[in-house]
Amino acid sequence: MRLLARWGIATIGLLHVMIGLIALGVATGRGSGEADQSGAIAQISRIPGGIVLVWIVLIGMLALFTWQLMTALLANKSSLRSRWGFRIVELGKAVGYLVIAATAFTFARGSSTSTAELTSNMSAALIKTPVGAVVLVIIGLVVLIVGISFVVSGVTGRFTEAIRVPRGLAGITTTALGAIGYVAKGLVLGVAGVLFALAPFTLDHDSASGIDGALKALVELPYGAIALALTGVGVIAYGFFFILRARLVRL
Repeated sequence: MRLLARWGIATIGLLHVMIGLIALGVATGRGSGEADQSGAIAQISRIPGGIVLVWIVLIGMLALFTWQLMTALLANKSSLRSRWGFRIVELGKAVGYLVIAATAFTFARGSSTSTAELTSNMSAALIKTPVGAVVLVIIGLVVLIVGISFVVSGVTGRFTEAIRVPRGLAGITTTALGAIGYVAKGLVLGVAGVLFALAPFTLDHDSASGIDGALKALVELPYGAIALALTGVGVIAYGFFFILRARLVRL
């Protein structure tokens, strides 16, 4: 099971490398597509032998989902509060991996799906009711807080607590990739959270479409293409860090 979990972690890394490359393509005007998990899986499915790789992604995500679920259920923390806090975080990760697995399964069957479109439609439905609008704001604030925690983890190096940092140049490279990657991923999540929280006020559900909407919103800023390109590089760094983390993580 540990081997499968490492496989899943490496798969997360691969998907983020693809997402970063899509973002770079959009920033330079040489590419298109959704800069999120479904867009990354769609790109993988189009290359020769891509469907086989999609099945590999699916198996990796199911393995990681199982591992996170077991980690949550078997949590052994000292206090009840910390135990359930840990379980909620780990279950949240498990659900995220299951969603990616479902997306991969759709492409593996020869169909397609759009995470950004599904998220945008969900946002549009929530905006229509007062309770839904409040839920959307709460979702946005939660995502924003998660994004801030990623940035803090990247700046402080807290992400290294879960891995065995190698010595020498390998350790420096691993730490640098993690720091850059966590800050970039945190900024993307932060922008996504703000867009979710503002959607009920702006009535713009198209921008509240998750990672894809957050990355493409950067283009609208002054020097937005440069900001998107730099963020894309950061997301690629996050992906390479996770590929290294697959071998270094403490399981």
